[in-house]
Amino acid sequence: MHLSRFLAAAAMALAALPLLASVSLPREDKQWTRLELDDYVIYSAARDRVTRDVAQRLQLMRDGLAMSTHLNVHPPQKVTVILFPNERAFAPFRDAAMGKKMEHVAALFGGTPDAGFMLINADSDARFDRSVNHELTHCVTRNTAGELPLWFTEGIAEFYSTFQTFGRDKLRIGMPISEHLVWLQNRGLIPLTRLFAINVHSPDYSEKFRAGDFYAESWLLVHYLMLGNPERNKNFGNFITLLAKNEAAPVAVEKAFGISLADLEKELRRYLQSPTMHVADFTPAAKHVYVISDPVPAPRDATLLSLGRFLARSYAQDDAKLFYDAALKANPDNGDVYAAIAELAEKDDDHALRDAAIAKAVALDTHDANAYITAGHALLGGAEPPSPEQIEKSRKMFEKAIALNPRSPYAYAGLGASYFESGDDAKAISAYIHSLALEPRDDIAFNLVALYARNGKRDLAQGIIDRYITPRGNAQLAMDARETLATSDLNRAIDLALKGKTDEAMAIVRAARDSAPNATIQQRASDVESQIARHRQIEEINHAVELANQTRFDEAAAVIDTVLPEITDAELLSKAKTLRTQFEAAAKKKR
Repeated sequence: MHLSRFLAAAAMALAALPLLASVSLPREDKQWTRLELDDYVIYSAARDRVTRDVAQRLQLMRDGLAMSTHLNVHPPQKVTVILFPNERAFAPFRDAAMGKKMEHVAALFGGTPDAGFMLINADSDARFDRSVNHELTHCVTRNTAGELPLWFTEGIAEFYSTFQTFGRDKLRIGMPISEHLVWLQNRGLIPLTRLFAINVHSPDYSEKFRAGDFYAESWLLVHYLMLGNPERNKNFGNFITLLAKNEAAPVAVEKAFGISLADLEKELRRYLQSPTMHVADFTPAAKHVYVISDPVPAPRDATLLSLGRFLARSYAQDDAKLFYDAALKANPDNGDVYAAIAELAEKDDDHALRDAAIAKAVALDTHDANAYITAGHALLGGAEPPSPEQIEKSRKMFEKAIALNPRSPYAYAGLGASYFESGDDAKAISAYIHSLALEPRDDIAFNLVALYARNGKRDLAQGIIDRYITPRGNAQLAMDARETLATSDLNRAIDLALKGKTDEAMAIVRAARDSAPNATIQQRASDVESQIARHRQIEEINHAVELANQTRFDEAAAVIDTVLPEITDAELLSKAKTLRTQFEAAAKKKR
């Protein structure tokens, strides 16, 4: 379950949801522990043995996914894993994430690119392993470029939910899920067109049970493409790439596999009836030995902060303040808490509180990269253009954020903005490219389009539009990007015309007019075309005057005769005709 999906609709959905009880602070006499890994930090109220076991499985699952999928398994920032000892402790936080009571959920993952959370009930039944593996797969697939469709993200999460280790150094994926097979064999498959159309609002979709047509068939399709047919698996990576670029599923199937959607559906039906299903075993090229250290006692303020930051991203957002206040009571000098308070204030549009909390966080040398990012943007975003000193100070804020979190797309985006403001386009482009590589945000892509266009790199600008903006479906932003590129083309044409390269300039203007994204640009192109034409006509007339000054009156008159049919400006036409008459009279007199 992706928290971000539910949070996106929270403002509209809250009124219809049952009221949930406030989330209480953990007891002061309950000791939590902390265990630091390279991609995860675990806060645990469970036994140390359970905490180490979860850490071991997280590492194995991550590396197994990396080896079998070649996906980017490293999150932009360490994922906070919160391990609860039992259902009673877990339930309030789980229900806060889901917006309602969800007794059947034993683990969940959610968050944003710069703050991921995994919550686990350590006391759940045998579904525990599959739940953790399912949610961890969500954590990994969200790092891929582009938005993957729901059927794929849930299907591959179910596929890897059976991930297991065996022997001394082997990993196994693709174990059949009996309940999905029984469901599909009893009910049959739904059409793939219907499967591909299901979204988070569809009645077929439910994170509560992960059962039914949608989950079962999504799992089967992924299993078939991964393991059921070597020919399909060979082009599986290309298929994922096409889906990530928002290619329609039927088109992606045809491009990647060379068959129609109907043919794929026939293959899937045959696969369902096959007597056996393949599994895949992997042996790492280099054996990993995971040395999991013992958990250490976690300071109460750090535990409360982690729980509060999770709540701030849930339906129980208002309860986060209770946890932050308690954290400051435990440690008034915790700059990270002030950074979290600023984040909450931003959501509440309380800019005064946000600015005061950010200043406090920075003064206390917070380890939260986001605080420095916010401080940097505040320096750049005032009513007046930032001064060179403000730009330099903002850059230091973004560089500090990058030092704390080198995987933050927001930190690199801010660094790009600071260079953009100071006119250092090459460094701005480099920073924006780095940001896009970490997360394909279309607003950053738009800034990159503007920079490429400003520097005459039209093909690169168009490539960014095609790759990052158009596929994400924001029609207005795509229109704005194309308008920015067209405007840059027109400005370049004017510069060329002023340098006397009118033919080259006119070719650019006509291309811009023919591909104009809207009527405004089309009219602007026509206006520029008229300006360039008038500029060229004036140059020709001036040339005729120069010839006349050399007493070459017949040649001067011929030049005027050439340009007269093109002149549409009444005033210029009148002057040209007057000069033509004068040149003709002077030529007769000379003869």
